[in-house]
Amino acid sequence: MPADAPPPYTYQSIPHDEEAQLADSDAFKLDTTVEQSDPEVRALFVRKVYTVLFLQLVGTAAVAAAMSTSGAVAWVTNHPALLLVPLVGSLATLGALYWKSLSHPANLILLALFTLMESLLLGAIVAVADRTAVLQAVVLSAVVFGALSLYTLQTRHHFASLASYLYYALMLLVGIGLVQLVLPYSHTFELVYSVAGCAVFSGYILFDTYLLQQRLSPDAWVLANVSLYLDVLNLFLSVLRLLNATSDD
Repeated sequence: MPADAPPPYTYQSIPHDEEAQLADSDAFKLDTTVEQSDPEVRALFVRKVYTVLFLQLVGTAAVAAAMSTSGAVAWVTNHPALLLVPLVGSLATLGALYWKSLSHPANLILLALFTLMESLLLGAIVAVADRTAVLQAVVLSAVVFGALSLYTLQTRHHFASLASYLYYALMLLVGIGLVQLVLPYSHTFELVYSVAGCAVFSGYILFDTYLLQQRLSPDAWVLANVSLYLDVLNLFLSVLRLLNATSDD
């Protein structure tokens, strides 16, 4: 690392002598994983990821709440085609994020834009959903995410073997969801599909949290944030869908 380059993560309150050791160590090389890094680096990485994730979720909740007002609901209902803007914007910024994930401050700007696009899409869904079901989904999703995250961060169990199972399960889920769009509504199918979604995205929380501390480079915090953020949103949507399906009984 060049001598005039600023030491990574210096915004954290670390003694100056430790900052110098971290900056000169090999912990921030891309071929070094978080698991192989110094304990201080691991702690900083995990703290940074979850702090940014918390801010993302707070911002998403604020946008969704703003879009749940009567005026916003009416506007979304009258202009549904405009939702293509955040949809395309979300995909575009996601691709740019993977391209510029190690470029600062471009990665921060793109992460903020991606969060905004996803927040607008989520807000459009929440705006027409039952308020009680939304609050219940928020609480249940938070409990599940917190419990699975704490378990994965503390256990010695490896979840690398879940990768292929989760990938095929997600592809199956997406495929069935697309087919379901052209089929008549089935209450039983809705229940089964919602439960399957909850299971798949709970599995992704386990897997992505495992990757966060075992396989990723300390510099790849943006990729960790994107993965966990999408896991939480998709879990929330699956729980909300399940609550709506059970309320139809």
